[in-house]
Amino acid sequence: EPLYLNEPVNCLFSYLTKIDLPVDSDNEWEKLLGVSMIYWFINSFALTILLYILKTKLKKKTNIHSTLKFKKHFPNVSDNILISDTAKIIGNTEIAENTKIFDNVVLRGDGEKIKVGKNCIFKNRCTVHVASDFLGTKIGDSCLFGEYSVIHACTIGNNVLVGENTVIMDNSFIGDYSIILPDTLISPGKRFEAFSLISGSPAKCIKKIDKTYYKKFNFKNFK
Repeated sequence: EPLYLNEPVNCLFSYLTKIDLPVDSDNEWEKLLGVSMIYWFINSFALTILLYILKTKLKKKTNIHSTLKFKKHFPNVSDNILISDTAKIIGNTEIAENTKIFDNVVLRGDGEKIKVGKNCIFKNRCTVHVASDFLGTKIGDSCLFGEYSVIHACTIGNNVLVGENTVIMDNSFIGDYSIILPDTLISPGKRFEAFSLISGSPAKCIKKIDKTYYKKFNFKNFK
């Protein structure tokens, strides 16, 4: 009875050890088919192993840990926060509990401290930075930062909403329960009191608001 079709394990063993298999002269095609199947199996197995190795090496190169040491500083990050694999938390940075940091966000504490309160949200591609060793960044609790916003060496109070593409520059101050509309540029040293609706380039307080206005606010109305 042909060995190649009924006993593939023996066939593989014989192929690997270079032992001639008994084949009936009338069934040479079965020998050819058996060897072809073994050859296909071995090549498929080798290709699978190769792809696994390449995938593992590529993952090791690209999957850099989200928190990175800078000089003597290592980020102080609470356990119960969400950090995307593509985000980077660097150096002298402290983040409180329940904060969410999404794709490609960078908090770069390469000098003075970045301090982030609890329950904050940083949407995709936000950047938070400091002014070297001179001026850090302090962010209060329950703040929201829209996509592509840049927060640089400033102080932001509690419950502040920051629209997308907003830039907040050095030594500026944003009071509690303030709302910054998208595409706003806040110049260095500017100060805005609590409950301010802020817009423009350069930024101005266009309206004083209250908690009722704040709670009902929706950025979609301003896009």
